[in-house]
Amino acid sequence: MVLVVCALFTASPAASGSPSCAWRPALPALIQAGYPERFSLGLITTSGSIGLLFAPSLPLILYGVVAQQLNIGQPVSIGDLFIAGILPGF
Repeated sequence: MVLVVCALFTASPAASGSPSCAWRPALPALIQAGYPERFSLGLITTSGSIGLLFAPSLPLILYGVVAQQLNIGQPVSIGDLFIAGILPGF
C-alpha cells in the first residue's frame, strides 16, 4: 500500500520527484509493522522513482517538451511517453 500511495504522490505535478507528503507517516508505520528501517527507506525511495513513470508526471512532460524542441530524429509525443511508462510502472 505504501508503494502505491508514494507513487501516486510522486506522479502528481505538485510533488514531482519525491514522495514528499507520504514518507512522514509511512516510515514510522512500516517500522512499527516490523520492517527494518533500511528496507522501509528503500521502499519509499523506490516508489518515488516509480511514480515518475505515471501521468501526469512533470519530469516526463518536461522531457517530452525538450525532446520535441531538439527535433532530433523521430518526433516525440508526450502521450506516447506516458503510454510507454505504464508497463514498467506496474
